[in-house]
Amino acid sequence: MIGAKSYYCPFFNKNDQFDRRTFHKLYKSLNTVSEFIGKSISQNQKKDYLFDNVDTTYIDKLLFNSPYVVLVPGSGEKEKFKRWPVKEFANFCSLFIEKYPQFKIIITGTLSEAELAKKIIRQVNNKPIINLCGQVNIRQLTGVYRNAQFVLGGDNGGLHLAKASGGRVVAIMGPTNSALTGPIDAELIIDRQLPGTPWYCREALKKRKYDTYEESMQVPAELVLGKIIKNNLL
Repeated sequence: MIGAKSYYCPFFNKNDQFDRRTFHKLYKSLNTVSEFIGKSISQNQKKDYLFDNVDTTYIDKLLFNSPYVVLVPGSGEKEKFKRWPVKEFANFCSLFIEKYPQFKIIITGTLSEAELAKKIIRQVNNKPIINLCGQVNIRQLTGVYRNAQFVLGGDNGGLHLAKASGGRVVAIMGPTNSALTGPIDAELIIDRQLPGTPWYCREALKKRKYDTYEESMQVPAELVLGKIIKNNLL
């Protein structure tokens, strides 16, 4: 509906942004489509969100079929509060490398997020972490995501892309409502569910600063790795 002056969706209202019991925006939109076309959408169609044209040859050549995990630390420049802190990404890398030395770690993102990846790498004492921010095209990136053991990040477009690529996703979410806008069918969503969260909506955002600190995203790396292990993602 690009260019539309208004968006009609009888299955969505503003309160859904704060309701953890709501169902995903994708399915709300599909229900709207169903109403427009006058027939129901099958369960198979509702699950048909995977990309077909995925290039896995790039990552196979890069790592020679070694196991690896992917970190996606970025978010929109005006939505830095959605990010898991650099310090915790670095702590996670250190813990992960010590426990699982056979795995490689890859960081992905846009070219503008390459410096963010470098900050993480510097805090891990420059251990061999691969920074692919801005270095791969979409087909290559989808292959990177599909073949990963898991893809970890905050509420960002990279995790949605990873899920559509067929990857296994671990999402850390706090200010946004995972039930409404989180990665579809994520393997693991970590949410501290602090009072007052989720708070994110356009109206609330206008009243807050575009800073990086958000209490609900201050999740210890030890807790995240523990949940990943407990959920048999390794």
